[in-house]
Amino acid sequence: MSKDDAILLDILKAAKSSKEFMGGLDMKSFLTDSKTQSSVIHQLLILGEGVKRLSIEFRNQHKGGGVWNAAGSSSFMNFDLPAAAHVLPKR
Repeated sequence: MSKDDAILLDILKAAKSSKEFMGGLDMKSFLTDSKTQSSVIHQLLILGEGVKRLSIEFRNQHKGGGVWNAAGSSSFMNFDLPAAAHVLPKR
């Protein structure tokens, strides 16, 4: 397995975990549930860190329409919770 494949697996796991942690919560419930927020934020930060580790060759080969740059700029210090919640499935 290549380094990029391993990273993509971690990204996929983090995305699936975020979705699982959300369960059936709507946006209002999510924004008032600090435990779920913490869990989802942690997984989204893992996802963003994974994107930062993808090789330049991979990013150039698989154009993401800016997704690679946006996700790769994740930082706990500038985390926008409502914006993050909008990337999760709507209930």
